[in-house]
Amino acid sequence: MTRTPIPPADDTPPDTRRRLALDTYTLADLERATPRTLACVKASLARHGAIILTAEGAHRLHMRSLDAARSFFHADAAIKAAVDGRRHYAARHGDATLAFRHAGIEHRCSLAELLGAERGWIPRGTSPSGANKEYLQYGVFGRRVADGLPGLKHNLWPCWPDRAQTRAFRAAKIQQTRFHARLHRAMLALLDSELSPPGQPAAPAHPPYEIICRDTFYHPHPAAPMAGAADRQAPRPIRNPAHVDLSNGTLVHYREGLQLYAGRQRERAAICRDEAGWCDLDGASLPPDALIYLIGLATEITTHGRYLATWHRVVCGGPPGMHTPRLSIVSFCNAGIDDVLPGGADLRASGIVYPPIERALLPVIGNVAYLESARGAEMCAVR
Repeated sequence: MTRTPIPPADDTPPDTRRRLALDTYTLADLERATPRTLACVKASLARHGAIILTAEGAHRLHMRSLDAARSFFHADAAIKAAVDGRRHYAARHGDATLAFRHAGIEHRCSLAELLGAERGWIPRGTSPSGANKEYLQYGVFGRRVADGLPGLKHNLWPCWPDRAQTRAFRAAKIQQTRFHARLHRAMLALLDSELSPPGQPAAPAHPPYEIICRDTFYHPHPAAPMAGAADRQAPRPIRNPAHVDLSNGTLVHYREGLQLYAGRQRERAAICRDEAGWCDLDGASLPPDALIYLIGLATEITTHGRYLATWHRVVCGGPPGMHTPRLSIVSFCNAGIDDVLPGGADLRASGIVYPPIERALLPVIGNVAYLESARGAEMCAVR
């Protein structure tokens, strides 16, 4: 294990946003994890909610996958519309809705909206985050076909008139997905004892999981909200606002513009206001084969806050960056598929109780609403 320092340059103005030093591990370290490595990884994740992973060949696969993604986002509108996830599932399931209760509140969701949010193309302007982006999602299940809601999901691959281009696109994406799955499996193996609910039998040697990959194209957004005004830094427009991911963990290839929150706040409104708590990552200081691993909300729920989900956002690189599109590739991993996240009292702070929730329904609730219900659960208990 090494610590990758990401310090400001010597000639950087004193009011420049601080930069985070994340611990770095190789894929080989994870796959042959000794007790010492296991302890180090857990300590790193408990401290920052993120680590850097390096794996030979990661950069080459990423560039190939990036070229494939670029070809899709520059494709004709008809090619993209043919893999519109929400339209596809609406044609299959019509007006079917899902109704359930969480934290005393009734929820209803269109089945097409739920499934289409995790497979296929999401057109520009329809992202729940409000970010000026479009994205393509595809995934894979590990070990077995999922039951229930997850079992209804399948990949929607774009097709070009040139069959060779179609095959090349799919090959690049499948190769990238398999590579990310290997990294995610290594992390799941390390955290297995933390992610297994109490009282359950020992997990199988190869527990089920789901990998969801997302290729995102950020359109130029000069009118985006500004980051940095509170601490008199040069304003940097926000491409994707502050959020935590719903998964157990996220692998991120991109570095430029990614900011992680390292402050003390726990509520989203306070986190968004706390500009001093946001840290830059300098991509130039990372090895070419580096990826960033972020803890997601499912892990925070399952471990009762021992590992907090990493709040992060994406900002433009500077005034010229507002007018420049941006392409990113990330993947999310869910340990288990259709299980229940048991929840429980937060280990770090009184006043927070994580309500139990079916993993498949967490996207319907959303990260902000779920975390608000975690605080509301304690208030209800007190009354």
